[in-house]
Amino acid sequence: MRTILLDFKKFLHKETFHPYMKKKVQLPEYHGNNLDAMWDAMSYLKEDLRLCIYNWEDHDEADTETYSKAVIAALRELSEHNSHIRLEFITIRRYF
Repeated sequence: MRTILLDFKKFLHKETFHPYMKKKVQLPEYHGNNLDAMWDAMSYLKEDLRLCIYNWEDHDEADTETYSKAVIAALRELSEHNSHIRLEFITIRRYF
């Protein structure tokens, strides 16, 4: 199983999210920059993927203006549809 760390801060805006996701998950370059295209491309993946989302703790759940809610909803639906995709929210602790 391949583990992919995804920074939640990149989910806030459509313009930053899609190029980031293409690179991290290695989606085809022709993938459109929208959630439907991402869902279509990832729904047929046969490789086991563990998508670990970090930096989500500081997100204000009441903030409805960010793209992140739509992204999370799409990823949750995708993980329910494709048994090869596992979605996790993780906390990365830094000790200095």
